[in-house]
Amino acid sequence: MPAGALPLTLVAAVAAIALWVVVRYPSLAPRSVLGLTGWLVAAVTLTSAARPTFVLLGPIAGQVAALVVVEVTSGVCMMLAVSWTTLWVMRSLAAGPH
Repeated sequence: MPAGALPLTLVAAVAAIALWVVVRYPSLAPRSVLGLTGWLVAAVTLTSAARPTFVLLGPIAGQVAALVVVEVTSGVCMMLAVSWTTLWVMRSLAAGPH
């Protein structure tokens, strides 16, 4: 397996999971600025906590397993935040000025 295959596979898997959640469960999307901000804060927090979590899980579960767990969790949250922010902006622009 090429050296760059695992990161690309993880990013593709994370994007597919986030897309599935957005399409399958549209009611989970935040409807207000406060809800959207909460998702953005959660995504940034999980992403910043990824490295310390990886350091803690690495010796216990193995480095590849820890990488998959940490990357999938923080990646899905980040992709959902980006997707929902994009949808919220598109809906706001489509509604026009009030």
